[in-house]
Amino acid sequence: MSQTEGTPKTCPKCGASYTCYSNTNKTCWCNNFQIKTENLKVLADKYNGCLCPDCLSIYAEKRK
Repeated sequence: MSQTEGTPKTCPKCGASYTCYSNTNKTCWCNNFQIKTENLKVLADKYNGCLCPDCLSIYAEKRK
């Protein structure tokens, strides 16, 4: 895998497929969301791993 290819993942909340770019030299789409500390705790307690864009948007505020 090159440093620009993302990692295919499955959302633990809804089962949707998405691509994660956090371990590449590209900026991951999740950086467009700002997550409050209390929501980070909820996510860590409920899910193992990242959520897809649709599910993450439930817990996050989109950055402007």
